[in-house]
Amino acid sequence: MILDGEIVIWHDGRLAFERLLLRLNRRPASVEAEVRSSPAHFVAFDLLRIDGPDGDVARLPYRERRARREALFADQELQPPWTLCPMTLVL
Repeated sequence: MILDGEIVIWHDGRLAFERLLLRLNRRPASVEAEVRSSPAHFVAFDLLRIDGPDGDVARLPYRERRARREALFADQELQPPWTLCPMTLVL
């Protein structure tokens, strides 16, 4: 499967990109401390490909891909650090 998404860190109720940067070019002990204090999450935005002959789901309408992504999270019982991106509908 191929998921489109992003690694994020939540800090003080907001996304904190600078916390990801704290993990670059550091000593292992410093990175380990940062990982403990600010764990990263993978936020899945979209499902692009699944296994099987009809695996290219990128051609499907977004709502169908969203339903498949929700089913994937439910079937696999994915929990943090895996996160399903919230969806907002404009009416």
